[in-house]
Amino acid sequence: MIRLFVALGLPAAVCERLTLIRAPLPGARWIPAENMHVTLRFIGEVEPAMAEDIDDTLSRITAPAFELRLA
Repeated sequence: MIRLFVALGLPAAVCERLTLIRAPLPGARWIPAENMHVTLRFIGEVEPAMAEDIDDTLSRITAPAFELRLA
């Protein structure tokens, strides 16, 4: 089984800035800057063949660029 989600990658500069403002929260597990993203949809555990089908389908999506503001 493969754990899948649909996400937007973030520019490296944004990830680096986010690492600078992390607050020390009890129990928090921060991820490395290179793994930061914005999750759009968690899909969950799927069989490898289904993961390939999902990847193939999503890779065909095209959309114009847009601006995203995090606040």
